[in-house]
Amino acid sequence: MPPGPITLHPALPAHLPTLAQISSLAFRNDTHTRLKSLSTGISHATDMLPALTTWLSSPRCRLIIALTPAGEIAGWVCWSFRSFSSTSIPELPAFEGQVKLLDMEGDGDGDEEREGPAGIKKLGEVTGGSMREWSQKLSPEGVKHMVLIAITVHPAFQGQGVGSALLDWGTGIMDREGVYCWVHASEAGADVFKGKGFVSFDFYF
Repeated sequence: MPPGPITLHPALPAHLPTLAQISSLAFRNDTHTRLKSLSTGISHATDMLPALTTWLSSPRCRLIIALTPAGEIAGWVCWSFRSFSSTSIPELPAFEGQVKLLDMEGDGDGDEEREGPAGIKKLGEVTGGSMREWSQKLSPEGVKHMVLIAITVHPAFQGQGVGSALLDWGTGIMDREGVYCWVHASEAGADVFKGKGFVSFDFYF
């Protein structure tokens, strides 16, 4: 069933475990995500919580949830605004109703990942190094631009316009401000971003 009209609102600390679980469910079969979990021995949901906490507290990030009319979190996104003045970053209205949080008995990953062999760890180091390298190249200090840090849609709401709503919010700002934006995309997500005007220009291997 389509979720109905989606509304966008700022995430709150109480939402973070649910956002981590949604990410885990959405990326359960993503090759890069599984590689990272195997290389560290830490489940994706557990690994996401510190990152979500950091993004929520950062003055240059906007962690946004997409809500259904029933108050369900259908997805979320984190946009980073580099060299923007604090007054030029748009704010979204807080949600006045009750947000339905997911049952956290399971984190979506099943059991904790077991640390993989040395070869898996090496691949994890390569992919992590690639991300750091591109961050240095594409986010130089003092240059006004945006970074799409992460976007996730709950599997139950995929293909229903949730991801587009989350992306359009940020790309609209990008177009109005006349700035560029980059995203470190997974193979599965590359086509989605291309459909929104992003151009692929390099790969891991």
